[in-house]
Amino acid sequence: MYSRFFNRELLAFFEDRGVPLVVERGQRVFPASNRALDVVAALLKYTRQGRVTIIKEAPVERIESEGGTVRGVRYSGQFHPARAVILATGGASYPQTGSTGDGYRLAEELGHTVAPIRPNLVPLVTREPWVAELQGLALKNVRATLCQEGRKEQEEFGELLFTHFGLSGPIILTLSGRAVDLLARGPVEMVLNLKPGLDERQLDLRLQRELQAHPGKKSGRS
Repeated sequence: MYSRFFNRELLAFFEDRGVPLVVERGQRVFPASNRALDVVAALLKYTRQGRVTIIKEAPVERIESEGGTVRGVRYSGQFHPARAVILATGGASYPQTGSTGDGYRLAEELGHTVAPIRPNLVPLVTREPWVAELQGLALKNVRATLCQEGRKEQEEFGELLFTHFGLSGPIILTLSGRAVDLLARGPVEMVLNLKPGLDERQLDLRLQRELQAHPGKKSGRS
């Protein structure tokens, strides 16, 4: 399916249906309105035009098959016959949205081999308690580097967000999959360079200028 319909076609799909898009740093695409509901509305309108029936609050119990051929779906004690079934349940990362991991079970019951799952595109929890004091602080043009045993493993440049439990933001989500793999081998360090465009001398001069310009200021962000 991806060979016929992928990212460019997906962008055109929404643009053609009245949802203009913007591409931000890291090739992240969002509706220009910043309203996720606009995406939902476009998809619902498309399903109505295609005379699609949506059955809500009906968790799938199993996909029925016979002789290697799909026969239909059983849900909430009922059976819906079908010549084909698309299994698109999401992962296991956000149960509150329905991503409970049921898709893996359903696939295994049909005879598919499922590789062990692991977190990816997730925020990271840090050990240092002082990070919580910076909760809500968002920074741009930051370099984050994953290290293990003094060796640089991967780095990203872009936007970062401090949370009450650790780190988030686009570059952290990108690094998270590699971080999970490394954690299986031992502790991981995250090195942050908040001003990667400046060397030590330039940063020192910058701080001195800021202190001289705002001598009475106790706290702030720049």
